[in-house]
This record gives sequence, C-alpha cells and structure tokens, in this order.
Amino acid sequence: MLNKIPKRLILKNKSQYLGISLLILIGCMCYTMFAVTMGNISNNYEIFKEKTNQEKAHFIIMGDLDKAFIKKNFNVNIEKRLQSDYDFSGKTLRLFSLPNEINKPFVQEGRTIKNNNEILIDPNFANKNGYRIGESIKLNNKSYKIVGFFVMPDYTYVIKNEQDILNDPVHFGIAMMYESELKSNFKVPVYSYYMAVGNEKNIDKLKNYIAENTTLLDFKYKNENARILYSEMKIKSGEKATLPIAVFIILLSSFLLFIVLRRQINILHSEIGALYSLGYTKKELLSVYMRIPIYIWLFGSIFGTILGYVEAIPMTNMYRSYFSIPVVELSYPVKEIIVSILLPFIFIIPSGFLALNKMLSKSIIEIIRGTSKFSFKKIKLKFFDKFSFKSRIMFKHGLIHISRELILIIGIASSTVLMLYGLIAQSSIENITNFTYKEVLKYNYQYILNGYYTKSDLNINNQNYEPFVVVSFEINNTKTNVQLYGINKKTEFIKFPNQDIDFSGLVIAKSLAIKFNLNKGDIITLHDKFRDKDYKIKISDIAPIYIGSQGFMDINQLIEKFGLKQGYYNGIFSFDSLNIPSDKLFMSFDKQYLINSFKDLSKPMQAVIGVMSLMASLLSLIIIYVLSSLTINESRKNISLFKLLGFYNNEVDYMTLGLNNISFVIGFILGLPFFRILSDALIAYATKDSDFSIDLSLKLSSVLIGFIALLAVYILSRYLGRLKINKIEPVEILKEQMD
Repeated sequence: MLNKIPKRLILKNKSQYLGISLLILIGCMCYTMFAVTMGNISNNYEIFKEKTNQEKAHFIIMGDLDKAFIKKNFNVNIEKRLQSDYDFSGKTLRLFSLPNEINKPFVQEGRTIKNNNEILIDPNFANKNGYRIGESIKLNNKSYKIVGFFVMPDYTYVIKNEQDILNDPVHFGIAMMYESELKSNFKVPVYSYYMAVGNEKNIDKLKNYIAENTTLLDFKYKNENARILYSEMKIKSGEKATLPIAVFIILLSSFLLFIVLRRQINILHSEIGALYSLGYTKKELLSVYMRIPIYIWLFGSIFGTILGYVEAIPMTNMYRSYFSIPVVELSYPVKEIIVSILLPFIFIIPSGFLALNKMLSKSIIEIIRGTSKFSFKKIKLKFFDKFSFKSRIMFKHGLIHISRELILIIGIASSTVLMLYGLIAQSSIENITNFTYKEVLKYNYQYILNGYYTKSDLNINNQNYEPFVVVSFEINNTKTNVQLYGINKKTEFIKFPNQDIDFSGLVIAKSLAIKFNLNKGDIITLHDKFRDKDYKIKISDIAPIYIGSQGFMDINQLIEKFGLKQGYYNGIFSFDSLNIPSDKLFMSFDKQYLINSFKDLSKPMQAVIGVMSLMASLLSLIIIYVLSSLTINESRKNISLFKLLGFYNNEVDYMTLGLNNISFVIGFILGLPFFRILSDALIAYATKDSDFSIDLSLKLSSVLIGFIALLAVYILSRYLGRLKINKIEPVEILKEQMD
C-alpha cells in the first residue's frame, strides 16, 4: 500500500513535479553540454600544442638571423617562416611556407603536401567557400591541388589582423605550401618572420639582442598573440561558466520542490496521521515519501545528461569552427557525466528531506490536527482594509504564501537578466563596431611601414592621406602592449564626436582605461621593451574607443617625448587604397574588412540570442506555472466557495493569483539592476585579457522588447492557470467535503 503513495501523489500533481523535473533536466543538460564540450576542446588543445610545438614567441625583423648562433648563445630554437597574402574575388588567403620544427601544421583531414603543386587549406575557409579535398584552387595563374585540411597552433583563432574582434572564414583563410613554391610564385615581404621556443628568460635575452642588433618591427610573446590568446581565453571562461549556470537552475528547482512538497505533505496530514496510528514508523514513512525527490532527481538528471551529451556534439563542432582546434585524441567524458547526474542529488535530496522531516517529526495529534492549514486569519494587517474585498483577499492570499512570491520574483528577475543579455549583447557589439569604425576612425585604410620615412620617400600621388607616427610600449609590470599614435590634433582621419578631447598629454582609449582602471589625471608608466626604458606620461583625456589598446598624442609632442626625428613617419591614414612600395610596407589594414566580417557573423549570433531568449522564456513559464498550479490546488475549497458565492471565474482568478501580477513587475524591475551588476562583472572578467571592452548599456528599446517577451510568457502561464480554475466545480468540492 505504501509503495503506491509516491506514484499517486506524482500523478495527482503531475504538472508541478513535471515542471520541477524539467528545470533539473535543463540544468543538467546545460552542465553536460558545456562541460563535455569544453573538456573535449581543452584536452585536445593541450595535446595539440605539444604535438605541434607551439611557439613561445614570434618576432619580425628586417634581415635574417643565424639559427645556429641563436641556439648556441641563447639556448633558444628559432625557425623562419615565410608568408604572403594573396587577394582574389574579395577574399584573402594568407599563404605560409611549411615549417619543420615550430608551429607545425596539424593535418586533420587528407594528407600533407608532397610536391610544389599541392596545398593545405584552412577547413573553415574551405567550407565557407565550397572547396573540397582533391579539388584544385587557382592562385596567381597556377592550379594547386588541395590535399588536406590543416590547423596551425599559432592561428587557433584565424583573424586577419590582430585588431580584429571576430574571425571571418568567408573572406579570410590560411593555406600552406612549400617554401620554394611560395618564393617563386608569390610576392613575399622583405621582412623576416621568426618563431621561437625555449625558456622565457632566454627569450627575453634574445629579444634584447635582436632589438640592439637588427631592425625589430614586432615582437610578441605567446600570451600577447591575439590569435592564441582569444581561443585560450574563451576555453577558460567557458570552463568556469558551466557549473554556476547549472547550479543556479538546480538550486531554483530545489526551492520549488521544497515549497511544493511541504505544502502537499501538510495537506496529507490526516492520511499521514492515520498511517502513524496503524503503527508505521517515521523512518518507514520518510523512506516512502523521499521516493518523490529521488524520482524527480533521476528523471531530470538522467534525461538531462543524455540530452546534454547529444547536444555537446554539434556544440563541439561549432566551437571547432569558431576556433581552429582539431580532434587529436578522443576523450570520454566519464567525470562530466558522473558530476551531471550527482549534482542535482546534492540539492534535491536535502531539499526533499527538509520539507518532509519537519512534518513527520510531529506528534500524531499535531499531524492529524494539521498545523499549517490555509487561513486568512494569519493576515490581520489593517492596512488592507482600505481596499475592496477582492483586493484584500488577493493580498492576504499572496502574503500567506510569501515564499512562493519570492521565488516567482527571483525567477522573473533571472529570466530578465538572461533575456536582456541576449538582446543587448549583439546590439552592443554592433554599436561599438559602428561607432569605432564609422564615427571615430574615419580613414578607410591604415598602412604601417617597416621603418621611418619622409613624405618625399613615400612618393604617393594622392592627396587623401596623412602620415602619422606609431610607437609600441608595454604598460609597466604587465604584458599588455599599447600603441601610441602621434597624430595631427585637427586630423580629418580620426574624430571624437560630441567630445572635446584634451591633447595636452596622453589620450587613451576607453577599453584601456576600463582594463586598468585609469582616469584623467593619472600618471601611466610605459615601458619600451626593446630598449628597456620607462616613460611616465600624464593621461589628459579618455577617448570613447572600445576596441584596441591604444593611445593618442599630438604628433609633435610624441616626437619630442621619445626623441624621434622630425619629419619622419612610419604610418599612413588614407581614404583611398594606396600603392605603397612593398619594400617599405610592413602591414596594411582595410577598415571595410572588419565591418563586412561583423555583418557575415551577425546571423550565427542571432541564433545564440534566440536560444538565450528561449531559455529565459522556458524558465519563466515553468516557475510561474508550477507556483500557480500549487496555489490553485491548495485553494480548491476557497475557489469553490467563491464560485458558490457568485464570483465569476476572472474574479476568482484575480483573488487567487492576482498578487502574481505585482510579483512579475517587481521581478522585472529588480532584474534591471541585477543585469547591470552581472553584465559589468561578466564583461570585466571576459575582456580582462583582451584589447576591447563592451558597454552593455540598457537601451529603452531592449528593455521594452524584453518586457513584452516575458509578459507574453507570463500571460500564457496565467491563461493555463485560469483554465485550471475554470475546471474546478463547486459541487465536486462539496462532495469531497462530505466524503
């Protein structure tokens, strides 16, 4: 007989228990999906780095180095690699020579190249542009057979320029061929690109040596390389984010279960008292009623883990398409699956025990009498007497069960945060991209030269350009690089709308100010890593630029401050594409490329936003429906009584669930400051190692859209609740009373 009790209770209140089970299912699904995905990606990345001998640093110099000399004197291995950008049909394919020791390519499909007519190609670029293994690609009037897809350990995030935020496999990809073929058929830059591995202290000594003995154009440690840094940063943040999300959802479901079980066990006081009278012990009854949380835990965790594991497969593929990290070794997520199944147990079982234990520990008389019967006598506040009868009932009804209203408020606030984050994240990235590259940086092209030249050296037959000076420093005691641009204060190529910028000192980008908590008037110490010299400069203003670690100074002040030659420049802003001689050009930047990249990638982001909105809506719907169902089941007698007294269904709905309307509004309003606090912390954490920041400011349009979406979900759940109220017939309740 006792064994039938849990099944009977679950079936009688199936909507409430199903809702709680679904919350656990969602929590386990989220944990398994992210934990399996990130665990797989992280394990393979570690093996991948080791197998391919990932660089510790790379540098670019004018001229060449003696590899044996460097090995003997600094105990550092270096390897030269050639590269060339080939533009065709609006796309850029960056061609590399095949290395033998450092940053070796990992062929994840097909085979490596064996002759000059063969090429390895980036799988994401190939996929987006319809190239297959075995097909040919025509480059510079010569056909190359694609023999394999490959990834590189120093290009795990395949971006064209280090300033880029997003990769764009439609317009940019990488390829690899023999060095002899690259030299003979493509234009190779005059500078030399070297990769280095070894002890970091030895690499430091090597850096000082090449700075003193060669023309050093660039030097970056591994942790300064955006193409490595962004992927590692994303893996770490993904690993840390998995557990809190799952724990929050499961914790919420535990509170719901506690409320539901405690109320239902109180309703069953007569039945439990009778069982005690028949001789059953507390231990026997507890073991029976505890089967309810156990069934809920098993149902939610097992099905959630299975669904999460299934979803982890496309999720992993999506990550691999975003970051070029191959499957080097299959890993079996045993630990993640065990944690996913046991995680709800930690919260659900104690929650169920606490809800049941108090009632079952009472004496038989107390249990039979029932200690928590629903009664309006508990609320005696005279304040409510000024309201109408229906409103007084509504307030008292809600305040008697204040814990439910609090759970509802927390649930709505959480859904608001999730919904707004999805709505605002994309528009914020779009806004900073448009503002930075359209409103502030007016130039269309930026060219960085491989040395300092005068205007006459450049010999450019175009008036729509302006030379500038750029110098690179480290912020003292950090590994963060900052580029200082020496510009004309009245330049037409950089504008700061709606802000009168003070150029009396150093003007830094907002992204840099946020990252290091810098303000106007602060003194910043910049370290010249090539000459081991420090400079102290006062920050005169902060420019509204959210992308890049950069600063601006008046060009004459910068030249004087750092002892450069007057009349010499190493960079050019231009509105038109310029034909810079290749022996003077180090790198070029096309602004339209980044804008196009964002447009192409906005569609996948919309899909992510859709998933987040769906999660927020589902979370709200389940919480509201479970709580309203519990209220209605508990209030069946009162609902019947109201109907017998002649109240209409909508009036009964108002008196029973009316306070939910106020709780919904409170939850949404509370969600706004929570969103502000959480988003600031999240963005600060996510961008602490990157060169950009995002201002997730609340926009009225986003708030209205979020409110309307959640309101629609709320109205749906209230409609479902009203259907349950409408089905309650007064006659049936009277019969139950007589029985």
